[in-house]
Amino acid sequence: MRTPWLRLVVPAVLLTTAARAAHIEAGDFHIELSPSSPAVRSYRLAGQTVALPAPQKVPMLRINGEDRSPQVQLRKRAADRAEYLLTCPGEGVVLTLEVAAQDRALHFKISDVVETGSTMVKTVELPGLALLAGQGNDTVALGNFPRPGYGSDKPEDRDLVGSVQDLAAEARGVSYAFVSTGKIAAGLYSNVLDEKSRMRATVDGGAISVAPGTWTWREIPGETVMPLRATLVVALDENGDGQVTWQDAAIAYRASTPGPYGGERGRRYPITHIAMNFGSQATNPFLRVLDNAKKIWLYTDGLGQRIQFKGFQSEGHDSSHPDYAHNVGRRMGGRDDLNFVMRRAHDFDVLSGVHINAHEYHRESKAFHPDIVNLDRIGWSWLDESYLTDYRHDAAYGTLNQRLADMREDLPWLDFVYLD
Repeated sequence: MRTPWLRLVVPAVLLTTAARAAHIEAGDFHIELSPSSPAVRSYRLAGQTVALPAPQKVPMLRINGEDRSPQVQLRKRAADRAEYLLTCPGEGVVLTLEVAAQDRALHFKISDVVETGSTMVKTVELPGLALLAGQGNDTVALGNFPRPGYGSDKPEDRDLVGSVQDLAAEARGVSYAFVSTGKIAAGLYSNVLDEKSRMRATVDGGAISVAPGTWTWREIPGETVMPLRATLVVALDENGDGQVTWQDAAIAYRASTPGPYGGERGRRYPITHIAMNFGSQATNPFLRVLDNAKKIWLYTDGLGQRIQFKGFQSEGHDSSHPDYAHNVGRRMGGRDDLNFVMRRAHDFDVLSGVHINAHEYHRESKAFHPDIVNLDRIGWSWLDESYLTDYRHDAAYGTLNQRLADMREDLPWLDFVYLD
């Protein structure tokens, strides 16, 4: 049994709930932390102070969707960092939340979750950790990834830009959030996996507050996802236009937070296209796709391309899932042609990828097995019948990882995968 207190050997200042707030700082960025709950009371930059709302009518902590009231200890580690210990004695759970100030950025990281009881932590939320706030004429920009589908005009899927006082009262998930008082601006980053709810924005009484969404600590038993992170980024006039707007916060956000995975390739490979084969028709044989890529390379003086082979397996798109390997479509040219195309495409600055599905599987596939599907749940039926799968179960106990490894061996020049 692990005892989390034994590893805290570095001298630290212990702040109990009866103590004053802890102050940490980095340069001219000063932060006041609450000792009674994981929260920021205020921050100050270049003489501009922003007070954040005290947590009210919200739980301090949610684990697996259930409200918890943990014991809180705050330790100041250094001038620029502190650490919260959140202990839930009844569940045998202790969370370590590290707080670190950097030049115009405040980083939060749940670095450790100790489980000594029967509770297995799957999700974590800190509803009271409001890191953005605004009211009245303060301006706000909320960006949203649309929900899955072929188009959406739902209000919750739209970006919102305007004054806080003009926003309707609601609580909603957002993908990006920025607030400006006109003198100081701020943005919030989190690595919450649900892109539509990286943050939770609450508008009430002419004011807005934004906290990180629900983090995933564990999807399947035995594996944790990653350290859980959130970052408050503050900004002044970053673009030098004489104003401090939400756009200045967005500029600082871009400089202080991780870029999207693979984002560095965007400028190098601006041309993207899909080579589609469907219903045994083989309308885009692999060798023809390579010929077309060569023509585009010539027409554009060598601009980089990305090609997705959609329907590379069996009889084409949405056939024989989940055969990621050992079943490249013969009608399109077979495995040898596809490997030749992927290898030769690199000579023309072309990346090659394939479309696969981990959600719906077909009986006719070589990799089909009743243990990884639900035969009572029907998926796509426009060709052969498909059955829905529990991809978490398939990843933990099924054959998903082995099939992906087989695909890598079968297609050694594969550059990327598009996954349904």
